[in-house]
Amino acid sequence: MMTRSYSDLYIEDAQENLGNMFDYAVNTCHIPIEETAAYFMDSGVADQFGKGNPRYVAGRTGCELLWDCLWELNIEQPPQPPALYAEKSPEYWAGWALAYYQWLKNIPFETILEAVPMKKIVRSYYPLHEADIRKFVEVMDAWMAEKNVHTPRSRQSWTPKNMEYAR
Repeated sequence: MMTRSYSDLYIEDAQENLGNMFDYAVNTCHIPIEETAAYFMDSGVADQFGKGNPRYVAGRTGCELLWDCLWELNIEQPPQPPALYAEKSPEYWAGWALAYYQWLKNIPFETILEAVPMKKIVRSYYPLHEADIRKFVEVMDAWMAEKNVHTPRSRQSWTPKNMEYAR
């Protein structure tokens, strides 16, 4: 089985927090999604999030994640108050799905977003948001392969050596 950077006990919180960060940034603070993704990566927050730092995957709200990104880059915090919406936006879904994909594949966010920009993930909302998350993973794997980024398999492949251990 593939090693993940943090326990599956945190993945739902991580997905919700990253989804809320992108939703708040784009729909409340009016920061374009690609700019938000750049802040996330350039601030070092994406690296810490991807490594499973509990401060970021479970200890911060989406709004606080954005504020942390801006603070690390010496950018003034937006004047808009924290906001969470019952209705989930395409930007929320994109962040939610991205968090799952990064956790599942254990690939740095920077590698993922260099190959597949956030705009492309957001554009996949309408065909994919009602599908099982495994469909999103399949589509992302294909997009990553188009950019020659090889992703680890989600499950360990069975080889004769592995079968020997199974006996």
